[in-house]
Amino acid sequence: MVIDNDTVLIKYKFRGYNCPATVYIFNKLDVPLYVDWKRSSFILDGKNIRHFDETSFLQAEAMASATKISGNLSTSSEITGTITHSPAVSFVPPRSYVEGSPINLRHSFFQAPVDGYEIIRFPGFAPLKVGSFAREENPFSFRHFLTLSTAPDLSTMFSFDIEFWTRNIATSGSRPASLPIKRSQDQFFLSKPAEGYAFAGVMLVILMVAALAAN
Repeated sequence: MVIDNDTVLIKYKFRGYNCPATVYIFNKLDVPLYVDWKRSSFILDGKNIRHFDETSFLQAEAMASATKISGNLSTSSEITGTITHSPAVSFVPPRSYVEGSPINLRHSFFQAPVDGYEIIRFPGFAPLKVGSFAREENPFSFRHFLTLSTAPDLSTMFSFDIEFWTRNIATSGSRPASLPIKRSQDQFFLSKPAEGYAFAGVMLVILMVAALAAN
């Protein structure tokens, strides 16, 4: 999925389990570009899912030692680590790119219309039930609001508001890695277990760009 103009090239990837939404931004200008992650979000069912997370994470290692001298035991310990958090702004030099961290947008099956499906059979695999949907009737949609600037202080902001909807859904009892289907970056998988079984079925979802607005 590609958004392309004279300023920027934007690509989206959703391939994998649970809709891992990833945005790729290539700066086509001769001046730096800045991605404002604080003002960029996925919007799902009205909920704001931000790229920027103010939570900091500590990755630490602990080392301990003990020394016994003349019957006395002496111990010491040391903890070292790094505190990390997601960036608020990404600097993108001319003719280079940055890629956002994946954000999982869906973790469970959703209710899809029951009519209008086609059954596709592959030898040795569970049947594949495939349905196609128009924008008005699709069972899963969301938006991505992306804010960029050409100024370090973000004084010249411009934005993209991109809507995605479900183009196709396929369900099967076979594992997705084994299905003899063409893979693409606009596909993602959902799976659910059945009682007493590790795996019951998979839902393959193919997304489509619905609309684009730039300010």
